[in-house]
Amino acid sequence: MDIVVEPIGEVWAVRVPGAEPQIFSRGGQAEEAAKAVAVRLASTGEPVGVHMKLRDGRQGGPSARLP
Repeated sequence: MDIVVEPIGEVWAVRVPGAEPQIFSRGGQAEEAAKAVAVRLASTGEPVGVHMKLRDGRQGGPSARLP
């Protein structure tokens, strides 16, 4: 499963397949929330990736993959 953090206008969204996006005012908040969701899903044995998108459309930093 892939979790995506991306900007939407002035806010940031955390998108998890099968769930409504979580919205945050700051990118750092969204990134931390995405990591927390990834850890919870990975603890069930689900392979999880976290991908960050920057405002200019580029990939933000290396993607995380659990476990």
